[in-house]
Amino acid sequence: MLSGANNYFNNRLWTDEWDNSTDGKKNAALTMAQNQVDSLSVVNRMSTEDYNKAVFEQALFLLQLGPEDRQRLKMQSQGVERISISGGVSEAYVIDGIAYCATVRQLIKKYKFQVGELV
Repeated sequence: MLSGANNYFNNRLWTDEWDNSTDGKKNAALTMAQNQVDSLSVVNRMSTEDYNKAVFEQALFLLQLGPEDRQRLKMQSQGVERISISGGVSEAYVIDGIAYCATVRQLIKKYKFQVGELV
């Protein structure tokens, strides 16, 4: 999967975190991303191309998470729904499990309901 991801990112902009990561870190990101994508209820409906795109984009998303992002995710996993800091700064979180990159969220919408399915 690493060679496929490297080929994918060769044709994509803004991949510095991928480009600057070791193969070990890339493989770890791909494994975590694959586990996250595999947990989606729509994964069996995805085309191979969309599945690979989801895994690759999610791996990059994970590599791009900074310390502040990881802290937010940790707080959300602990059930924090809102945080306020004196001075008027506040954040509200939608707690719905794993944080997915924009590409994966788009693919979830694409595959959520198929023609002929009952809602």
